[in-house]
Amino acid sequence: MDLASLLSLFGRSTAPNNFLAQTNIIKQVLDILNRILNVLFNDATILQNTASLDNAILNQANLKQTIIDLLLALNTRKAPILTNLFPVLAKFISDWGGEQVLANPIIGLENRVDTTNGALTDATFTIANGAKGVWRSYMDGSTRVQDNQYKCQITSVTCTTTAGTVSNISLSTTAALDYGQSLTVTYNVASVPAAGSVAKFNIKYKVFDEDGNAMSNGKVFEANRYTYLSQNPTDEGTMRIIAESSYVGNSAYCRLYSPRYVSIEGAVETLPNLRTYRFDHEFSTQVSRSWAKINSTTPATQNGITLGTVAKQEMKVDESFDYYSFTVNAATYDAAVTAGTITSGTTLTWAVNGTVKGKDLAKEKSGTQNLQVNFYNNADVDECKEITNRETGNVKIASDYKTGTVYADKVLKSTPGTEEDPQMTNFTETGVDPETGETVTVIDGAQAWATYVSALNNAIRHAYQAWNANSVYAHKAAYEALRIATNDVNYCKKTSYEIAQEGGENNDTAVEALKTLYEGYEDNLDSYKDYMLYRFNRYEDNARSARNLINIYKRATAVIDTKVFPYINISVTELNQLLALDTTYAPYISALLEDRTPAEIEGSGKAKAEAVKTYVGGYTALDVNQISNLLQRTYARLLPREGGTKTEYLAAEIASALAIYGSAATSTTYSEKSWSRYLDRLATAQAELAAPINNQTVFDAKYHLQRAVNGLILIEDGADYSGLEDAIAAAQAVLANHTDFLKGQNKVIGLVIAALGRTLDDVNLFPGAALDVVDTPYALDDQDRIDDAELKLRMALSNVRYATTAIDPNAGATTENQTENDAYYAFVPANLAIANVYGYFNAITVPANVTDVLPVTITPNATNAGTGTVVTYYGKLGGVSIPVASYSVVVIGDVTGDSAIDSADAMLADLVVNTHKEVDGAFLKAALADPATAAGGIVTIEALGVILNIAVGAAA
Repeated sequence: MDLASLLSLFGRSTAPNNFLAQTNIIKQVLDILNRILNVLFNDATILQNTASLDNAILNQANLKQTIIDLLLALNTRKAPILTNLFPVLAKFISDWGGEQVLANPIIGLENRVDTTNGALTDATFTIANGAKGVWRSYMDGSTRVQDNQYKCQITSVTCTTTAGTVSNISLSTTAALDYGQSLTVTYNVASVPAAGSVAKFNIKYKVFDEDGNAMSNGKVFEANRYTYLSQNPTDEGTMRIIAESSYVGNSAYCRLYSPRYVSIEGAVETLPNLRTYRFDHEFSTQVSRSWAKINSTTPATQNGITLGTVAKQEMKVDESFDYYSFTVNAATYDAAVTAGTITSGTTLTWAVNGTVKGKDLAKEKSGTQNLQVNFYNNADVDECKEITNRETGNVKIASDYKTGTVYADKVLKSTPGTEEDPQMTNFTETGVDPETGETVTVIDGAQAWATYVSALNNAIRHAYQAWNANSVYAHKAAYEALRIATNDVNYCKKTSYEIAQEGGENNDTAVEALKTLYEGYEDNLDSYKDYMLYRFNRYEDNARSARNLINIYKRATAVIDTKVFPYINISVTELNQLLALDTTYAPYISALLEDRTPAEIEGSGKAKAEAVKTYVGGYTALDVNQISNLLQRTYARLLPREGGTKTEYLAAEIASALAIYGSAATSTTYSEKSWSRYLDRLATAQAELAAPINNQTVFDAKYHLQRAVNGLILIEDGADYSGLEDAIAAAQAVLANHTDFLKGQNKVIGLVIAALGRTLDDVNLFPGAALDVVDTPYALDDQDRIDDAELKLRMALSNVRYATTAIDPNAGATTENQTENDAYYAFVPANLAIANVYGYFNAITVPANVTDVLPVTITPNATNAGTGTVVTYYGKLGGVSIPVASYSVVVIGDVTGDSAIDSADAMLADLVVNTHKEVDGAFLKAALADPATAAGGIVTIEALGVILNIAVGAAA
């Protein structure tokens, strides 16, 4: 029986023998079930052994009996169920399940493995095929075809340890694993020391596609997993003898358990449940009676924790008694923790005195033994686990790092390990950078790698055995050591170019083949209306993945093509794409393409290196293989559409949106921008539903409405888009009136276009641009990303000037047109407060159609208007806020931008004079401090002298 036969049972008609023409729902259900069972088991009586179907629905008792009959009948037909029913269900699921997806093997190795006395025999863990999804069956003409699953073959498992040995590693099978299958790895452990050790298992494997071909030309892939081998699996402490009394082979003991390890957070609950003492009497051939007692504990109480005594306890032979003698005053203990008396690493010690008396002539023996309680902080342990899990989950490979002494890629490290986002510097040796005053560190790559490996192993041990005597005090220190070591070794990360030069993985050939495949498919496709919608959607998903990979590859392999402006990176390739997309702004885009300087070309090399890093590091050969494989398969399965244009899914999406969100003109729940986008997509969807064109337009309308619903941003979510949305509105007004904003240079409008953003084939040409950020859901939790996009867009807007607008300085300041854009320079005195900078200018002159002009400071110093501060005047044009004019503040002699003129400015000017440093824009104007030489545009020794004189208080 196949799925088509099963589904044919459910055909609706008015024929007398069609059960769906009948009216009683219970009888219909039972009839359906009986017919299915008849087909499956060739037996029409399964539901009719004791009662007919007509009687089954007359009362509850008959219905109950029918169900009992069914269960009994199925129980006796287990084999036919497995043979007939399950394949039908599996085929049904496979037709409606998702496309299978390749994934790394699932390695079920625990973070900690406990040994006994340092040894472990026949320990195991599993490795499973990590493929996801179910295989798909489909019709090839009149033949049903079923694909095989992706297979994963584990070729070897090896292990290295920091101490002890892991040996006799064996695999339960070396055959390739199908979807859902796993194998068992068995191994032995020996000679693990008391402190434990770290084991790193290396798993090598191959992957086979659904046709049985080894992917990536038979490449052997690797995965690494770490585990901590523990010889101390509990925190019970060691039994230590306080006193022993013996006579004629008969011994009685008074003992305690020490040391104990307790978390600070859980001590109040944990301590009273810890065993403290044991009294025991070992085996003897004679009947005897002995006794033991705890006489005193010194001190009795510490920080609210009391260790009690035990009265005389008699014991028979082979009898033992355990005691739990801690009590805790929670208030006193909590006060000690709050005061810092008890912290991670604190040890409290009690001197315990006890007495024991053995049988007959055995003498009373007394003794004293220390009981220790060590405290650790759970938060420190969790922090250590977090960084450990992150590092072991992204295992570093030594070959990806420099191995000799390297200059840390010209980064600043002020204090070891604290510089999370290193700055760039031109200083080329260990020492203090004269430009910044920061310490620059040269790192030995080989030593950094060795330190990282040691720190990782140490942190693993600390994270997964909190009570280890070698780690209980040091969780925070282990975390910090690994954090610093990770930062240091990451400074020594090789560039993708270096890795490629050493023979690293290169996917260029595979991606070129994918590019040819993709372009051929796209040329042969028509539109959604020619294909079954579901199958075309599956194809388009994979085509989008291919398109994204091809675009990344193009950027990584293109000729040096990146323009660098002061606040935004612009790719020449993307600009040319935009030029082809829309010729409205052709003069402005062309101006950006033509405006290149040596400094920008140098910067483009760095940008390309980053693109190569994304490409090489982000896509393995396995990734490229899978994208190609899925693209081919889904293209091959495209079938002509059936049943005309389908609108039911769009109608359901619209109904759901209206029911949940409504269509009010405004919303007090969601941000203005996201609500406006939702209303626009809703109106488009409703128009399409009223007059559908084809399956493509219907699907697009549903897709965009769904995206708009998912993109609704709650006002109270915290991320503030208001400033960015205002800047976007201003930029769109500039582009709508672009001819009125042209005062001299075309590129100023081009910069606005780039900072605003444009999309092509669902890909934003300028990642991080304003429209890209506002349309990206993950920006919700990243206020810095939102603010950065707004700053870049407002800086671009500061380059323009509207119509006849002009800024007139008063007697205390002067202005000058900028040559690099259409803004002004404003020359003001040093140490001028931000609040007072606007007073140095008269009211600006604006066209009559601009109202409500106000200044906005974009890049202020914390308190004063220093060189580089940008002020933009915004006004209202037809109710929309637009930039009308801007100026960059210049304080002659203030080369650092802090508004003051001091030795730091003189030092920086000296570097400029000696060509060790370059400055431009407002900062170059500030450095041209000598009026006699300023016109040449070069910072001279005379200009340096003027700045130095001002800095020391002498006459300029």
